[in-house]
Amino acid sequence: MVVNAKDTSNTSKERLPNLLNTDMTSVSSVTVQGLASSDSGPTDITLLRARSFPACRYSDVIRKVPPIPGWASATPPKGGCNIKLQLGERISVGRVGLVYNVDVLDITHPTTNSPPHLDLPPQLCIKVVKERHARSLAREAWFYEQLAHAESLAGVVTPRCFGFFLAELKKCFDAAGNPVTRVEPWAQCKPEEPWPNDTRLPDDVVDIHFRDEGGARKKSRWNRWEASPSDPLVCLLLLEKLGASCNDDKDEYMQDIHNMVYDLGYAGIVQGDVRYPNVLRAPVNDNSPLCPRHHRRHEWRLIDFDRAFKMHLTAAVPFDEELATLYQATHVGGPYFWDCL
Repeated sequence: MVVNAKDTSNTSKERLPNLLNTDMTSVSSVTVQGLASSDSGPTDITLLRARSFPACRYSDVIRKVPPIPGWASATPPKGGCNIKLQLGERISVGRVGLVYNVDVLDITHPTTNSPPHLDLPPQLCIKVVKERHARSLAREAWFYEQLAHAESLAGVVTPRCFGFFLAELKKCFDAAGNPVTRVEPWAQCKPEEPWPNDTRLPDDVVDIHFRDEGGARKKSRWNRWEASPSDPLVCLLLLEKLGASCNDDKDEYMQDIHNMVYDLGYAGIVQGDVRYPNVLRAPVNDNSPLCPRHHRRHEWRLIDFDRAFKMHLTAAVPFDEELATLYQATHVGGPYFWDCL
């Protein structure tokens, strides 16, 4: 039996101390072994931190509000560290990307700066985007920024994220100067058959419920970006590794997931696809902060935010909060959650 979550914090706007903000501000680049190769063989490829793609604000009734701090994409950190990774086994394949285990080989810091504090979890993974979906991963990256900086839900309700990284394939070469010609995850994918609107994001459609706050979306390089076979982008998210997806309808599991969806909702975030494949076990030996609303560690994490949308909850439009909490949690444990529709 699932009961409605109540806001047991002092206020629904109360925030955790921003203990995890350094996750998003400490890493400037990643170098991955095993991700790519030239005609001469495997080669390292370095991807730089890139800007994400802000979403429009959603509301049942759009009203003008004062400028919302932190709505724009985060500025990529300068002088942060480089993490050298070894590509491991593939974990999963989704609509827009492939997820792989990675091992940390080395962490280097610029000699002109003091090393930033970086507390990595024991296990990491990368989500490598398919060729046509870089824009979707850039959007998902924006939600991870919001979750870490504005809402402090990263590592509590969602996985910790260490940034969105990008490389232009035509500018990638091996040590001998030969161009990179193969990206391993792309080679492992079945060829995609494009179908109408398969790369469309929720706010691509003109809708009276969306508002581009501060023009953040319009100003983004991703606003009108389209995949180019002659100039492909290699993009990835660096994330903490989670466990298996939820496959049991125990009451305590469904209640915990239900509560997590409410946590998201009170932060104004609607994940958009709450199904069991997008609910993964929290890391083993989880030492994350306690959830400020439920005063415990959740056993699960919600993933996949490329189709999500965000509200700015105000008393002027009370239905927004109801939509983000009650309506979003309605499907937990139901036929849609279990892919039975």
